[in-house]
Amino acid sequence: MFNLSFINPLFLFGALLVAAPIIIHLVNKKKAFSLKFPTIRFVVASNKRAAKRFKLRQLILLILRTLTVLFIVFLFARPLLSSKKNAMDYANLPRSSVVIIDNSFSMLYKTGGGDYFRSAVIAAKDIISGQKNIDNAALLTTSSITDEGPAQLTFKKDELLNSIRDVNISYTRSKPLKTIAAAVELLKSSQAQVKEIYFISDMQKFGWEAKSDFADGVKRAVKSKSINVYLIDIAGNKSVRNAGIMNLKALKQSKGKINVLNIFSRIKNFSKQAVDNLLVKCYIFDNEVVKGFVSLESYETAEKSLFAPIDESGIITGYVKIKGDSFAPDDKRYFSLKSYQTVRALVVDGEPTTQLYKSETFYLNLGLNPLKGASSKIESNIVTYDEYKKEDLNNYDVVFLCNVKGMAPQKVLELRNFVRAGGGLLFSLGDNVAPMDYNETFGDLLPQKLRDVFVVKPAGNKRPFEYIEVKDYSHPVIEPFEGAKGGDLGIAKFYKYFVLQPTPESKSDIILEYSNGNPCLV
Repeated sequence: MFNLSFINPLFLFGALLVAAPIIIHLVNKKKAFSLKFPTIRFVVASNKRAAKRFKLRQLILLILRTLTVLFIVFLFARPLLSSKKNAMDYANLPRSSVVIIDNSFSMLYKTGGGDYFRSAVIAAKDIISGQKNIDNAALLTTSSITDEGPAQLTFKKDELLNSIRDVNISYTRSKPLKTIAAAVELLKSSQAQVKEIYFISDMQKFGWEAKSDFADGVKRAVKSKSINVYLIDIAGNKSVRNAGIMNLKALKQSKGKINVLNIFSRIKNFSKQAVDNLLVKCYIFDNEVVKGFVSLESYETAEKSLFAPIDESGIITGYVKIKGDSFAPDDKRYFSLKSYQTVRALVVDGEPTTQLYKSETFYLNLGLNPLKGASSKIESNIVTYDEYKKEDLNNYDVVFLCNVKGMAPQKVLELRNFVRAGGGLLFSLGDNVAPMDYNETFGDLLPQKLRDVFVVKPAGNKRPFEYIEVKDYSHPVIEPFEGAKGGDLGIAKFYKYFVLQPTPESKSDIILEYSNGNPCLV
């Protein structure tokens, strides 16, 4: 009819201490010596009656001591007396249950039978399926307390089971304590005699509170609401191995004609065990291009750099991937960057000087590379004419001839082949240039023949200089200066310039003009 159980049964071994008062009693018990004296027989009779009373007191004292030890042992063992009838009645009481599924990122840890999230879904289904028709329940997740699953208690188990199937992993921050507080609010309105909260999680400390802090938070959330809270640890004490890519940065670098992609990846070991020779691979457009290895101690973070040659320009996409472990979502991280073809320019200075700011190429080079370390798409190499003779034009995309006096026929032939192959050529004229000699030397490499040098002379109220007039900003060379956002071209003053001799067969375009209509940039 009644069942006797103990909350702390191990303390029952303390009942062996009952032997202590018994041993004390036996040790103190003494056997009297027998001496016969005829004259004191009445005293002997009196002592026998006193001894009987003494033995009775000693026996009572022994019993009390023994019971005291047993009482203390039972007190620590905490006996629990219940009847089978009451236990059956409690199981049949109507109950309200709130099942909370942890759908945070860490629940994707893989186990032998799938992952933690799959195990949590199965556990939630078992809880709901085991309810009676008089029970109601609600489903919540740690990432959302209203958007996923029913927000109210319901008796419809089929709807709850369907809601469980619709729960997915969320990549937002987990809010377990707020979810439990919401569950408590739901159970406040319930009239059921038994109220329960089932929290199903892997109890990972990453992403939210540590397990001990979480338990304290549960106590604060429930307080004295007479709600039973059951924490179901899906992970248990299983040891998992996980290393993840924390962040990734990809930069493009150019060395001559070779473009290199430098990928910096930051990798962390989230496991207690060290990771040796972790394989790291880099993919560009889904093609593996380079790989390496990294070793990590427990909870250590390290950086890994990978270098991959690239030829493409435009948008480059790819990803870095590490060898799979128990947690796949952080094993892969993508990158994307804009890559423009770097223009390699050879600048030939026809009148070099030790004073850089007086050089023919100082401001040109400053325009090509505005600041040291800036992300200019043009790489310039400044050389003298003697150094130019040793350069291989195949290493360049464009050649600037800045006030170069002339050129040997062989080098002109190389330059003509360079232009025919698609190379760019720009002439910047100066004092070293003789118009007729230039026409003879470079011939059809010039967009138009040179006629002479024009010197602006003041006449009356006319300005003693010319300036640039821009009538059309549609050309790509001029477009950046529209609205003076890249500098006002009209403030430059010209007192002396070369005049071109247009020919009917010329197909060149005039991009900039002087204020008197003469071409400035062709």
